[in-house]
Amino acid sequence: MSAGRAGPAGALGLALSALGCAPAAALGLALSALGCAPAPPEGEPGTRRQEARALDRYLLGQAAPYPADPPVKGRAEALSASMALRRQAAWAVVEKVVAPVPIATADALGETITLPRFHTWYSRDDFLPMFDQLFRSLPDADKIARAPFGDERIARIFPWNVVRATRLPTFSPAKLEERRRELELPGGPSSLGGDGRALLSPAYVAHVLRSYRPLVECEAPPPAEGGAFAPCLEGEFPPDAVAVKTRWVTSASPLPTYDTSAGALAAKLAGGTFGPGDGEADPGPDAIYTMRLAPGLSTRLVALHIMTKELRDWFWITLFWSDQPNSDFGADRPARLAAGPFRNYKMCVTTAFEEHDPAPGAAFEAEHPSLAAALSAAAAHGPSTWCSNPYLETAEHAARTNCIGCHQHGGTDETTDTILQNPAAFPDAGRTKVRANFPVDYAFSTHGGLDLAAEMLARIEALTPPPPGPEPRSPAGADGTFAAPD
Repeated sequence: MSAGRAGPAGALGLALSALGCAPAAALGLALSALGCAPAPPEGEPGTRRQEARALDRYLLGQAAPYPADPPVKGRAEALSASMALRRQAAWAVVEKVVAPVPIATADALGETITLPRFHTWYSRDDFLPMFDQLFRSLPDADKIARAPFGDERIARIFPWNVVRATRLPTFSPAKLEERRRELELPGGPSSLGGDGRALLSPAYVAHVLRSYRPLVECEAPPPAEGGAFAPCLEGEFPPDAVAVKTRWVTSASPLPTYDTSAGALAAKLAGGTFGPGDGEADPGPDAIYTMRLAPGLSTRLVALHIMTKELRDWFWITLFWSDQPNSDFGADRPARLAAGPFRNYKMCVTTAFEEHDPAPGAAFEAEHPSLAAALSAAAAHGPSTWCSNPYLETAEHAARTNCIGCHQHGGTDETTDTILQNPAAFPDAGRTKVRANFPVDYAFSTHGGLDLAAEMLARIEALTPPPPGPEPRSPAGADGTFAAPD
């Protein structure tokens, strides 16, 4: 199922006869310090996409925070040394990321609509207007100085973003009602927010906003240089910072399927690619997470990368859909994930650059022999850890990668392509640790990817007034003669 219902509603009030600031006041959102103009900020893209995303955010409400488990950080060495502990912890993360959470809008019967937690998180289309509004609200002197926003102002920008749609000149109650009616259709609720490729938890977004100045001024140090762990941020990301990367494939044609059994995986890793697929399947919404795009057209979630900062070097988890979900990398799926479409996804995980479990499959030989064999096949390509997704790692040599290897270069000019094409500089398909610093704490959302740093810099440069110069001098003296130059 794409969405569920849970209990009585606590829905947003939708009485919008007075637009201006009235919706914000009705929702108890203290926005006065951020301004409350009826028109969108100048420079904000006035595209239909932006308008649609803003309306969806109104219906979603604020994103659900990620319930981090800070004590996990103290288990980093144990997780690195034990594949069994690592997979157990990773499945617990998956449960929290895909857990159904209520959104702000009720259905026609007044019951709460729920969506997977990650589907409430923020896309680029949320982030940029939030940054734009925060920067515009600074006094001119603070714009020139690129002054920090402060945590209180950052906290207030999230409820501001919820009601932003009501201030767009194209907004109307009729459009809102039309969008609400679409949610009553099968797969309708999961269409909220669209099929954004990357989504960021509230804590992740807040930290990027908090770090905007060092991000836009970032000059990545040489890889071997020590010093600050994340020199282009205001400190490392907090434990409840999470980013997910998705891949959606239209339902207009069958999906390729991938065999990840031990023998098939060994061949794929030896060749370096997953290939075009080993078969085809056409799963329905009960078997794969699905969103409705238009009448008769839907799109299906085939892959979900998850990175959570509960560990200093992050958890790196990936889910991929399978037509054989209970074998190999899905064999140890916990019972709590046995219902709903996410029962059909397999999972792999890494938490470190090198595999410190001398026999990663050994703990699973008795109960899950197919998983044990697949893990042993992957470990044969060590000593680096392995975790790759057939629906996302489609480039040549990419089947042998892991997320942590590529992401160590976040904040630099390196990309997956440049890493894979230069094995001399980036050994073992980029999996080898070559950096002593991590400019933006492993993030690809700021430089490359979503490119948030470049987008923020463009807005800063457009909105910052010129610094004040010396007082202008009169061209003439009191007696009508021109003043002598200094």
